[in-house]
Amino acid sequence: MSTKIYNGHEIVGHTLESFLAAVQAWRALFERKASDLARAFVVQHAVRSFDKIQLGLKQPTKPDLLFTAQMALLDRQTEVIATKKRDTAVDFGMTVVLFPINSRLLAIPFIENRELAELWRKQAWWREFGYWNNTDRPDNVSDSQWDEREALWEKVLGPDCRSPAEKGYSVTVVAEHFGGMCHIPDESVTTYLPSLEQRAKAIAFEVYLDKRQKAGEDIPQELSELVYLSLSDDVATVASQLVEQLDPNLTAAMLKRVESKESARKSS
Repeated sequence: MSTKIYNGHEIVGHTLESFLAAVQAWRALFERKASDLARAFVVQHAVRSFDKIQLGLKQPTKPDLLFTAQMALLDRQTEVIATKKRDTAVDFGMTVVLFPINSRLLAIPFIENRELAELWRKQAWWREFGYWNNTDRPDNVSDSQWDEREALWEKVLGPDCRSPAEKGYSVTVVAEHFGGMCHIPDESVTTYLPSLEQRAKAIAFEVYLDKRQKAGEDIPQELSELVYLSLSDDVATVASQLVEQLDPNLTAAMLKRVESKESARKSS
């Protein structure tokens, strides 16, 4: 068998029919998580714009930063759908492909967002059931069990060139564009506000990346995330200095009606 099913699962205690009947309950669990992630993205995007405006790093173009952030989320999700390029920060799409065989139910989940993937891993309805033949089997799987996995995956996937997603029953758990138009009540905005330290790191990181890009470096998003996780000492120093310059008392009203410090001084 040439196909490698690294992310293969077996759904425990369910037939195809019983699992599909339970979809609504477990879909709600993942949609609630995706809603939280979408709202956090919008608020944090708006806060980052607010901080840059207040620090004089950009000029306000539209006063309602929450609405602008919402449109940024929708634009990035639209690009994901159009280009099929992954953008894990806004890609909340989640699909599970199911393969009923011999009174058992195999599955392959397709989840890009790390937090949604982690939520899936915490559920009790599945067990790992992957198969590959390019490296050794896991130590906790016997030879006979490994051979059984090979036979089952060989049977459900077959010899043709279609992808696994084309051969099973696809269940959309969370739509790709989910959260793109999420409503955030004013009283909930503070729930998603990042800490002052997180805000300072985000600005310092953007300044750092901007300098590297102006120097002619092409930094893909995946690399930029890794760079963020290992901020250089210089960036960390800038972040510590920025903390003192950020407004610690942000509200929804401030994010909806922002102006530059210069404009604020003129109007006062």
